[in-house]
Parts: sequence; structure tokens; C-alpha cells
Amino acid sequence: MNEGTGSGSTTGGFLKMLDFGFNRFITLQAIKFVYVLGLILLVLSWLVFSIGAMSQNFFAGLALSLLGIIGVVIYAIMLRIWLELIAVIFRIGENTTRLVQMGEMKG
Repeated sequence: MNEGTGSGSTTGGFLKMLDFGFNRFITLQAIKFVYVLGLILLVLSWLVFSIGAMSQNFFAGLALSLLGIIGVVIYAIMLRIWLELIAVIFRIGENTTRLVQMGEMKG
């Protein structure tokens, strides 16, 4: 049994990884998708906000759009940090499992 590993191969496909025993973590594989999806949603939100603001008053909308870029960058950085923290937690779990398995082999 390959407990705790999420960075291994996906033998059997994605649906097999969705087992109810939680023997495999899919978080490390899904985190890339969540990051890309988050960035796409950030940019789309900014575009909708910018177009809406410019339709009311072009110059004020343009100024808010430029300031909005700063907000998008800040939120993108926060998203990245949050996802990295999640990845670190799961990697700690994987490494702990490996250390336990190595200890069982020696002892």
C-alpha cells in the first residue's frame, strides 16, 4: 500500500485516486489546476470590473483599471502563498511517512 504519497504515478487513472480510504493524496496534483484556475478568475474579474468602470466614466475607469492591476498582483501572490502552504503541509506528511517506513525497515 502506498499511503500518504501524492506525487507518485496515477496508475489506474484519476477516478481510482478518488478512493474512500484516502490512501493517496491528490492535493499536490490538483494544486496546479487550482492555481491556474485562480489566476484565470482573477484576470477575468479584473477585466469585467475594468470594462464596467470604463463604461461609467472612461478616465476614472482607466485609472481604477490601472490600480486594479496592483490588486490582481497582490491577490495572485496571496493565492500562491496559500497554495504553497497547503503543498508544504502535504509534503511534510509524505516525508514523515517515508521516515516511518525507513525506520520500520531498519528496526
